[in-house]
Amino acid sequence: MGLCCALLAWAAAPALAAFVGSVLAESSFASYTVPAPGNVRCTGLGVLRGQIVLDPVTPPSGATISYDITQPDGRVVNSAATSYSLPAVSLIGSYVVQARLSAGGWRSAGVTINVTNVAGVYICA
Repeated sequence: MGLCCALLAWAAAPALAAFVGSVLAESSFASYTVPAPGNVRCTGLGVLRGQIVLDPVTPPSGATISYDITQPDGRVVNSAATSYSLPAVSLIGSYVVQARLSAGGWRSAGVTINVTNVAGVYICA
């Protein structure tokens, strides 16, 4: 049994060494923090229409960014777009926008924008 385990360990050693080497070579990736979306604001406000828009987040090389928008009712919408159309049914309250890194699903800190509805017109703060 000892010889069998020794052979397995010897055979797995190059794969393990390659994996550890690649992780160590990408130490900046291990400490990468996903930047929060910037300049989150509302545009096109009107009667039951409007959008939350944000400046795009630049991903690290080889990855992509999408955006999670958490609605006031707790539902999360994920989109690659840098804009989110507010629902026609008035969901007023706080929306939280986060950038999500495709590799590993890591997310940024959330940016909150408050949406209210006065006489059918969206207002953001």
